[in-house]
Amino acid sequence: SGVKGARMCWEVTLFRDQIVLRYLVILIGWPPGTPFQDFSKRGAPSFAQMRELIKLMETGKLYFAKATSAQLRVARMDASGISP
Repeated sequence: SGVKGARMCWEVTLFRDQIVLRYLVILIGWPPGTPFQDFSKRGAPSFAQMRELIKLMETGKLYFAKATSAQLRVARMDASGISP
C-alpha cells in the first residue's frame, strides 16, 4: 500500500473503519465466492482461493483504489455495502 504500518482488517466493520474510512480507499477485484475473512479462521478461503488472490494481486487485478465520495457515504451508512 505504501503506507508504513498499515495492516489489513478482515472483519467487515473493522475493514470499513480501519481501511476504507481511514485511508479513503476501496478494494477492487475480490473474486465472488471467496470469503472475505481472516485466513486463519474456520471458513476462510481455501488454499486454491488464496493462490487465486495472490495471482490477482501479482497481476494488478486485486488492488486498492481511491474511494469516491459516494462510496464513502455508502461505507458510513452500512459497512457491508463497501466490503468486497
